[in-house]
Amino acid sequence: MEKLAKFNLFKKIFIVNLAIILSQICLPVSHVNAYNNEVESCLGDFVITTETPDLCFYNEANKTLILFDGAMVIFENLSPIVPKEGSIISIADNAHVSIAFNSVTIDVSEIPGACAFKIGKNSTVSLNLYDENRFYSGYNQAGIEVGENSCLIFNAGSPGASLKARGNAAGAGIGASFNKNSGSIHIHSGYIKAFGGEQGPGIGQFNRRFFGGEVIINGGTVKAEGGGSCAGISGSILPKPDKKRAFIHIKSGTVTAKGGPAGGPGICVSDTSPLVLSEGVLKAYGTGTSSGIDSIGDAENPKLGIVSIKGGTLRAFGGTFGGFGIGSEDAPCKVKIEGGSVLAVGGTNAHGIYTVYPGEIIFSGGHTNTTGITTIGASGEENPCMVTITNGAVVDMPCT
Repeated sequence: MEKLAKFNLFKKIFIVNLAIILSQICLPVSHVNAYNNEVESCLGDFVITTETPDLCFYNEANKTLILFDGAMVIFENLSPIVPKEGSIISIADNAHVSIAFNSVTIDVSEIPGACAFKIGKNSTVSLNLYDENRFYSGYNQAGIEVGENSCLIFNAGSPGASLKARGNAAGAGIGASFNKNSGSIHIHSGYIKAFGGEQGPGIGQFNRRFFGGEVIINGGTVKAEGGGSCAGISGSILPKPDKKRAFIHIKSGTVTAKGGPAGGPGICVSDTSPLVLSEGVLKAYGTGTSSGIDSIGDAENPKLGIVSIKGGTLRAFGGTFGGFGIGSEDAPCKVKIEGGSVLAVGGTNAHGIYTVYPGEIIFSGGHTNTTGITTIGASGEENPCMVTITNGAVVDMPCT
């Protein structure tokens, strides 16, 4: 029995040492351990625990840990002091993986083109969070890149679990890297903070030549802040190949979206990416001359922005220097308020709700408090856009 115990101890030590050695020559983890159906190994800057070692590969040359379809991995940092030129995580195309981050920090902000956490195309990632996690990427990269037609699903595995993602230059905090299509983001719980780069949105897609996915928030606390003149949360103009709308849908939770410091909207919407508030609390802050909720578009591409408030609480504030609470001078809006509580406040000399032709404002329920409503007809039009109040909706305009 004593000899057997010594042998088993030697076996465990040998396996761990072999895992470290083989990880440096880029072999799959399955080559190092299948002991008790679970592997704990050091790969790059991470300690990983997995029951699917054959689906995890570490490339020492570019310090990238790649996960393939079916992988289930728990990540922790190897050391509390994380090097800025450290390892990154990549999810392969066409993969469905389940991962957990436990106090993971990846900071590659000083490496041009390096993405801290990158999800390939047509993949689904179920992510559980424990403690505090941070992801900072290099030039023109999203803090967390969600690839084309992919979906990233956030859940908190422990109370107070959080994640902070910061994009760089034109990269989003969570969503699209520069000049790339992006996928969907679903947040069910946790404290999620997303900051865009100098010209990137906090969450979503801002490049008009590329499409993005839906943003669904069904719980938790979300803070999204754009960089430069970008939105806190941004939909896209370009429709997806399947022509389905990429909704920004808030079903529950507390969401704060703020435009960038150079003058950006809290949230950008379009007919391709409508905003729907069903329940929960949404606070949208425009900065400078931008609106709290703005319609994406301009004179050359006047897309109709769609805002639908079915319930919950909306607080939309235009930027100090003349931003509308909801609306745009450059593109029409269809604003429909069916329920909930809405406060729309414009900045200096700006109305709470504003649209141009052929926009429309409909109040069919709920309680709306706004610093004025203005609709403007198209050039040469005698009749402005329609404002409809039905079904006992309450609309207060104390400043008009």
